Amino acid sequence: MKFLEQLTKPHYSITDEILKRKSRLLSCTFIVLLFCSMPFGILYFLHTNLHIEQNIFAVILLLIIVYFINKIGKYRLSIFILLLSFPATQFIDLLLNTSPDPASNITFLVLGLVLSGLFLDSVDIIIISSIYTAGIIIIGFIARAAIPSFRIIIRPLTINITVAIFVIVHSINNRSIIKYQHEKLAESEERYRTLFEESPAALWEYDASKLKSYIDKLKKHGVADFKEYFDTHPDELLKCNELMLVTAANKRLVELYNTGNVGNFLKNHDKIFKDKNINRFKEQLLALLSGSTALQGENTHYTMDGREIKVFTQLAIPPRCRNNWAKFLISVIDITQLKIMEEKLKKRAHLLELVSKVGRLINRELNTDELLLTTVSSISEILGYYNNSIWFVHGNSLILKAYSFSSIENAQGKLAKITGQKLPKEGIIGWAVNDNEVKYVPDVTTNSHFVKHGVELRTKSECAIPLKGKDRIIGALDIQSDSVNAFTQEDIYILTTVADQISAALQNAELFGDAQKRAERLSAVNRMAEAVNSTLEVDELLKRTYETIKELFTFDAFYIALYHEKSKTVDYRISIDRGSYLKPYVKPLEEALVSTVLVIQTGSPLNLDNVQKYREEHLDTEHWGIGEPPGTILAVPLRISEGVTGVISIQSYRGIHYSSEDMEFLATLADQTAIALENARLFKNLQSELIRRKNLEDQLVQAQKMEAIGRLAGGIAHDFNNLLTAIIGYTDLLLTEVSNDYFKDELNEIKKASKRAALLTSQLLAFGRKQFLSMEILDINLVIKDMENMLKRLIREDIDLHILLSKEPCPVETDPGQLSQVIMNLIVNAKDAMPKGGKLTIETSNVELGEDYMKDHFHIKPGLYSMIAVSDTGSGMDAETIKHIFEPFFTTKGIGEGTGLGLSMVYGIIKQTGGEIMVYSEPGYGTTFKIYLPKAIQDRAFTERGKTNSKQEKQGSETILLVEDEPVVRKVTARVLKNAGYTVLRAGTADEAREIYKKKHKQVDLLITDVIMPGDLSGSDLAGCLLEKDPGLKVLYISGYTENTIVHHGVLNPGIYFLQKPFTP
Repeated sequence: MKFLEQLTKPHYSITDEILKRKSRLLSCTFIVLLFCSMPFGILYFLHTNLHIEQNIFAVILLLIIVYFINKIGKYRLSIFILLLSFPATQFIDLLLNTSPDPASNITFLVLGLVLSGLFLDSVDIIIISSIYTAGIIIIGFIARAAIPSFRIIIRPLTINITVAIFVIVHSINNRSIIKYQHEKLAESEERYRTLFEESPAALWEYDASKLKSYIDKLKKHGVADFKEYFDTHPDELLKCNELMLVTAANKRLVELYNTGNVGNFLKNHDKIFKDKNINRFKEQLLALLSGSTALQGENTHYTMDGREIKVFTQLAIPPRCRNNWAKFLISVIDITQLKIMEEKLKKRAHLLELVSKVGRLINRELNTDELLLTTVSSISEILGYYNNSIWFVHGNSLILKAYSFSSIENAQGKLAKITGQKLPKEGIIGWAVNDNEVKYVPDVTTNSHFVKHGVELRTKSECAIPLKGKDRIIGALDIQSDSVNAFTQEDIYILTTVADQISAALQNAELFGDAQKRAERLSAVNRMAEAVNSTLEVDELLKRTYETIKELFTFDAFYIALYHEKSKTVDYRISIDRGSYLKPYVKPLEEALVSTVLVIQTGSPLNLDNVQKYREEHLDTEHWGIGEPPGTILAVPLRISEGVTGVISIQSYRGIHYSSEDMEFLATLADQTAIALENARLFKNLQSELIRRKNLEDQLVQAQKMEAIGRLAGGIAHDFNNLLTAIIGYTDLLLTEVSNDYFKDELNEIKKASKRAALLTSQLLAFGRKQFLSMEILDINLVIKDMENMLKRLIREDIDLHILLSKEPCPVETDPGQLSQVIMNLIVNAKDAMPKGGKLTIETSNVELGEDYMKDHFHIKPGLYSMIAVSDTGSGMDAETIKHIFEPFFTTKGIGEGTGLGLSMVYGIIKQTGGEIMVYSEPGYGTTFKIYLPKAIQDRAFTERGKTNSKQEKQGSETILLVEDEPVVRKVTARVLKNAGYTVLRAGTADEAREIYKKKHKQVDLLITDVIMPGDLSGSDLAGCLLEKDPGLKVLYISGYTENTIVHHGVLNPGIYFLQKPFTP
């Protein structure tokens, strides 16, 4: 069947589908006749026994010739040749003297008429019929001899004419139908042309029959894979494109491509399509070769003036042209505006996608770097701008935080990075930041603000959008395109929304960072509080403060300075320069670092971003850093309620910026440190206070102990004095009554021993502050000066005596004898402490003891004092010895070398006069005794120290009431008084004395009473009762030691007369 189809296939140049069908039918007829002619001839020869083999070959040759004539589309000529071959064969038979066969005439006649009816029109049929009729007549006339009957001729003529008439009638009828069809076809063609010309779509027709023939030729040459073939032979593809011939175009097409008229389009269509759409042509051609008969798709075309348009094209091959591609109908719809709208919608979708993506990113990402990097990458990925970046403002500079960049070398690859590149605040970015508004430059070459950073940039248009913080511009979003006019207002609006999102994200991240930072810093504060509060050692506390701050801040130099208000000095306890500890040092405030001075004077933190500028403005070139001059300084005060106690400072040589939050945080740490320092100080003070209290308690215990010992000593001295009074009294009496010298010597020895015993009791009374003092206002400078010669005799020659007296008088109210005794005792003790010699210094001065001194010495009142200091360079004493040094009978000397009452007496005398004695000593460093005596008010002149009047013995005659609880004292006293001529009334108790006085009050001239007596009434109480009855009564008190009833601190009350036991007649 394929072979038959190939044999009957019309020539490619036949485009009329009707003619193609006729040619195919005629070819079939010729082939049938050709293959049947040989068998028919053989059968005819066997049946008729005629010799016609020479005609058979002629018929076969004739059929072959007319077949090929039909194949080239000349089917009418092939029919004429075939039909006219009948008369030709008849004439050949006549010329060859061969009688023609009437049957063959009929056969050819019928065949001719049938073929004529199928393939010829009426005129052709009339011509063929006429020729046939004429041929029959001529042959019949010429060959009449061979024709047995004329009817043989009449029969074919009749058949011929009948068939001719029938065929003509049929042809005329068929022609009418064909004409009608042609009219309809013309009408249809007219409608098609009208639609073609007036169509709103641009239309044109291609004749691709040459292309089809060329493709068939390539197939015959073995090309099977045309895609590979065209890939390896691009010139062949261009050649195929040139074989496409435009045969028609409508008006809309002319308007669309701006060609002016159809002729210009036909001439220039290659310029419109060929060069810029060759790839699209290749795709369509391969689709056609794969069997497609209709194609459609979007294309980019260019008008005659070079304008780019977007079109939707459809290619359709009419059914009758699908084999030879004689006609392609192309329709083109301009979708440029649609594509623009589509691009806008797509871009809007991309912009909304960007906004949505950034929004989602903000909700899940708090890492600023990752947020910025993903944002710029998303702008590049979604919107396609080649260079996108985010910049942060830092002073007068811009710092590149993130960028996404498509390089020239790798145009398809995006490089997205986080960086810290720093540039001046200039260019379009700086412009937007400075003006705080969006800056869009459609063409950067025409804008003076544009600055090209780097030769690789190919920026044509740029849009910079400020990133706004809460109260400041924090940076800018910069988008650059390599196309002019790349940004629409909608683009800018969406990008501004993205910038606002970034700003909000940065603020959220900043808030989160701040919260996280605050949490970390709070944790650091807690850690620091725990660290600094776990020690009370100041140096360790400051070191821990430094270690904590070092973890939280970046700096090059650091110091902690402690300020001492009283001395106006600054103690740089911790100083670190580039990680190395410096030696501590102390400076006066006026010589301290400027940052230290400013913070101490103002009490406020100091944050200098540009120290050099500040130095230039204030003309100050010194005292700025602990090392080299810093670029930035952050210093905060150490504050407590009393004021500034120091400064903490961090400094950077690299100009690191410290924010206000950093300043507040460092101030918080400083407050922690200040509190810890204050706690350490308070603890130290508390410790000192506890030590002081312990010392005071020890002093109190010691004082109570000394007081108890003093009372005991006083009591003992009282009893001793009573006994000594009796012994000395009786001794004196015996001395007056005994004339034997031997007994007098013995009695004198008894008296001397009694005197020594009286001296010991006097020392005990002095320690117990119970002795009677004769108070005078003295200048201790004069007392010491008077004693100088005597003191020099008391010490050895290997001891240097230095007396340093105050230039001003040092008045005190005291007993001069007791003061001299105190000085001599101290000198003797100093001499004994320097067995190998040394230096002995006596110094006087006027001092004022304040409240601070009172804190450690509770038993002395603040005020003005005259001070006597006795210092030696002797062996010194330890603390344990100092505790007991003033106790009676305590001595560091050997047995028999001292009584242990010397310093006890000194202690008692000083205390009794309202003074204080302090001792300062360390083993090997000598000892200093300091005596503080209340400074006397010099309303009266100094008491002149003169000689006392000599004794005047006088006999008495008055009556004396003697009240003494000690019988032996009462008895001896009464005897002495009687010997002196007095009448003595004796009483052992106050009640007994009252009874005697009640009976004999008119006789009593003098009351002599012991101060301390058993019972409810003391001697002073007794005197008081008697004085109420007889105010003129004279009273003389006697006692072994004094009581506060008549004596205060050893001084008699005004109008009181007192006689100290033991006394002599």
